[in-house]
Amino acid sequence: MYFSFLHRLFLGSCVLSCLVFSACSKGGAGESGTCRSMADPENQGPPSDRPISRSLYAEFKTPRGSYITMALDGIGGTYTGQKTMNKCDERGRYSLQRLVLVNAKQELVAVANRILGGSSFRVDYQDGQSTVLADASVASSFTDFNTAVSNGAVTLLEVKPDSPKVKQGERVTVQIKLQGDECGLLKSQWWLAESSGALANKQPIESQPALQGGSGAVSLFVPVLATIGDYWIEGQVTTNSGQTLRVKRQNAADATYKLFDEKSGIYTATSYPVQKVLVLDNPDADRTAPQAVQMDAQPSRAERCQTVNLSLKLSDDRGLPTSQNIKAQLMLDDKKMASIDMSGGDILYGSYLIPSDAPGGVFYAYPELVRDAAGNEAQASFSGGKFTLTGMGITPKAVQAATFIVPEAPARPDGGHPGPPDLGGGRPDAGSSFVATLKELKVIPASVTRDGDSMTLQVTWSDHAGTLK
Repeated sequence: MYFSFLHRLFLGSCVLSCLVFSACSKGGAGESGTCRSMADPENQGPPSDRPISRSLYAEFKTPRGSYITMALDGIGGTYTGQKTMNKCDERGRYSLQRLVLVNAKQELVAVANRILGGSSFRVDYQDGQSTVLADASVASSFTDFNTAVSNGAVTLLEVKPDSPKVKQGERVTVQIKLQGDECGLLKSQWWLAESSGALANKQPIESQPALQGGSGAVSLFVPVLATIGDYWIEGQVTTNSGQTLRVKRQNAADATYKLFDEKSGIYTATSYPVQKVLVLDNPDADRTAPQAVQMDAQPSRAERCQTVNLSLKLSDDRGLPTSQNIKAQLMLDDKKMASIDMSGGDILYGSYLIPSDAPGGVFYAYPELVRDAAGNEAQASFSGGKFTLTGMGITPKAVQAATFIVPEAPARPDGGHPGPPDLGGGRPDAGSSFVATLKELKVIPASVTRDGDSMTLQVTWSDHAGTLK
């Protein structure tokens, strides 16, 4: 019975979604193990399948998506747990995801899992029953851990370009050497900056070349349309705890780098001189954007809870990057339904898990923007089931967008749509058939702002059977 109970928990999110909205597919290519709803921000990936221990504890999701366990203690259904937030812990939001309840004999009684897309919790019992703790009974379910970067977290030791000059459309290699404190460094990212501090390639920081661990050699591309003149090498360092420091000039006259903490607004001086390169004219640089050859979706007809695979074939006169990451827009009529990640070289691939409550109709997917190896960009526009790439040096042409059909949901005898199932969401009284019911929970404080302070979880179960610790 115990293993059957765990199996039900793993399938719970799919079962709940399918009961509320529509039936899950029962076979076929591309089928996923779970169904999700349109409202779920994580509707393109299955939840983590985490084993359950026979002990009293809670699980929190960290800012980077891993899980930590908090032991709970107490008596009579009232339990508390604490985690001290240390200097090297990840910064960001810690959200409660699961509660595990055992009785005084350490026998598993129930598991409460957060319902995706909200702050309610579904409680599954070992005897097969289930209920829901509604949002109103959840005082708070997360804590934000945000503290300023400590002194000495990052030491800048070297920023050294391999040449003081570089032509448009070419690359400069920069040697980076950093030192972190006992918490360590996760990565650093680097780019060429204009005198104003604007990024030369106009791309967001998260898209800039990265060095895992912070140190190493990074290759920086000079845009073919970069204005002739000086460009400064700047960057951003991310610690293992998720804190970030910009490596930049505080003002145009600075001769040495500063480390800038955007959260506190504090600049910290370094002794390392600012490095720059002179960009020269290059009349032979590649100035022709890439073209789309074909975009497909498989299968061409897909059921809800099934995965559709996308592919996009590109061409370029001088070559495409070995790998690039792009976003594809998913459309239904003229309405944007989702954004899909795609990656690859000459051919890029991506996938989309159709939500359990997706509307029926003809769906189209097209790329927002693509680049060639020289950094030339082509921007897409969409109309009438086709997309057109527009960029420097190319003649726009319409290409059929990736197309697939989701059938209309089966009509119900009453002509309506199913409402949420009755999962016993009301709070049962002392005569309830449940062994115990989750009454309320609270995570405090809302924000931890000092290293060494704690977040606390308070949980109350009503012990109807008198069997809890």
